[in-house]
Amino acid sequence: HTALIHHLDTIVPIGRDAGVDSWDVINEQTLNHEVMDILGDEVLIDWFEHTHFLHPEAQLGINDFNILMGGGDAGQHANLVYLINMLQNANAPIHRLGFQSHFNNYLPSIDLLFEILEDFSVYDLNIHISEFDIDIYDEEAQADYTRDFMTIMFSQPSVDRFTHWGFWEATMYIPNGAMFRVDWSEKPNYHAYTDLVFNQWWTEEEGLVNDKGEFKVRGFLGDYEITASRNGLSSTQEAVLVKDGTAITMVLTDPTSNIGEFVDNNESFQLGAGYPNPFNTHIVFPYTIPEPSEVHITVRNILGIPVWSTVLKSCQPGKHTITWNGRDNGSHVVENGMYFMHLEAISKSGRYYDTQKILLLK
Repeated sequence: HTALIHHLDTIVPIGRDAGVDSWDVINEQTLNHEVMDILGDEVLIDWFEHTHFLHPEAQLGINDFNILMGGGDAGQHANLVYLINMLQNANAPIHRLGFQSHFNNYLPSIDLLFEILEDFSVYDLNIHISEFDIDIYDEEAQADYTRDFMTIMFSQPSVDRFTHWGFWEATMYIPNGAMFRVDWSEKPNYHAYTDLVFNQWWTEEEGLVNDKGEFKVRGFLGDYEITASRNGLSSTQEAVLVKDGTAITMVLTDPTSNIGEFVDNNESFQLGAGYPNPFNTHIVFPYTIPEPSEVHITVRNILGIPVWSTVLKSCQPGKHTITWNGRDNGSHVVENGMYFMHLEAISKSGRYYDTQKILLLK
């Protein structure tokens, strides 16, 4: 047990400092249980708690096979349920389940896979399709099953990550599972994948605002780039669409019109590039305000949820900086990952918005 704790003490800080955001604390426990046979199953609780102590921002999970593969194995299914209940009853910090998904000539029905996902969705854990490939020679069948498998995984809200086991035939230990042949020609499963990701699940819409200046559209969750244009003027803003919807306001100021006040002092509202980026202790953002404004600065995660914000009620014209130390408003360290720094300036001439991407790696 001491040797394993020492292993965690050695490995986890290396991954934490390199930007790892999740750990498979247990991998293939069904096959690798010798230590548990000696120390008891409860030793797993210690490993989860110690990993969390070393890397509190990371998501921790179990990765195993034969949960989806082959339509699932009843014994391994029951064992995983037992482990989840043991860990959750002990309030261990478990956050996700990894389901290896190596398939061969026996391709289980999609309905069966959906039922398995439903069984595990009740535990309020994220599900990661951690190792996906299909080892068959029939390329059209491989493409069809890729499409159906990815679709049913996409339909389950608990599934938040999908990892292919590989993509180029020359470097995969199961070459048939690749999406590119050795000569880099594309296989049918490549086209099934790209059609889903870049066509079926991709939102690209345009249209006119209504008489209230509003434009509404339904879209898939994720990162967006939104552009508003009128009379040759254009403004682009980044946004993140979350489950409850996202609303943004964009303002186009025309200096040739009599609407509003045009500020021409060789400066404009601007949020500059943060530095250093990526960062691990703090990031500094320069921003320019050309006229007296109320300035709202907010950091949001990739789901669009605010993690830190500040309001400057009376910001005077000029160049300023704002520093964020990677903590939320309660001074808790936030998880590693991508964030968005948003600036909103409210002045007599209107509102101005700007956004920058930042990467936190502690």
